[in-house]
Amino acid sequence: MAQALRALGEISGFDAVLFTRSLHHVHELDLGLDKVVDVLNPSGLLIVEDFSYTGATPSHAQWIASIARLVQATGQRFVEGSLCQLMLDSGGNLDVWRRQHDHDLHDAKTMSDEIRRRLRLLESANAPYLYR
Repeated sequence: MAQALRALGEISGFDAVLFTRSLHHVHELDLGLDKVVDVLNPSGLLIVEDFSYTGATPSHAQWIASIARLVQATGQRFVEGSLCQLMLDSGGNLDVWRRQHDHDLHDAKTMSDEIRRRLRLLESANAPYLYR
């Protein structure tokens, strides 16, 4: 991350910065968001479309398994150990889904808190996380 930030150098003047299902992976979240603030125009927008893996419910996990069953019914096969195969094998078990997402990720609250420390929040919405 530090190397990527250095590569940006003194670039600035962006009207918008967009993170799509990626901000949760930025290990040095504080440095990354500080750089966003540096490169945005004073009236620029930070747009984040991300997910909260901690908000998944049993019905979300069962939905993923049901979609995987539909795909499988078309004759498609999943890679052994892939999320879809694991969800099929477990019958849509939420604990199986959580184990696949239990690694060095930021949750929605952490991302939101860090963004709010730097920028004024204009809008926020929650939606189910149903894909990967």
